Amino acid sequence: MDTETKHLRIHGRVQGVGYRNWAQYTAVQLRLCGWVRNVRKDSSVEIIIKGDEDNIQKFISAAYQGPSGCKVEAIHVSTGVNEDFTTFEIRDTL
Repeated sequence: MDTETKHLRIHGRVQGVGYRNWAQYTAVQLRLCGWVRNVRKDSSVEIIIKGDEDNIQKFISAAYQGPSGCKVEAIHVSTGVNEDFTTFEIRDTL
């Protein structure tokens, strides 16, 4: 199993629609670790996700759909800093 860490920035109508809860539920289902938080200054959602490469790709694909009520306009993906995550948590808004 190839483990990797990715940093995602989700742009669009993604705050106030349950995106963070959706992200946590989806990550847990895919056995991924990391965190999610709202970024107030640009109304995006930021995610650090770590786990199996294939499951991360499944998460990213699903992230374009997200929960009902959201409208994802863009997802920027970059390499994330490899931290020792054991769970997937919702963090406070930045």
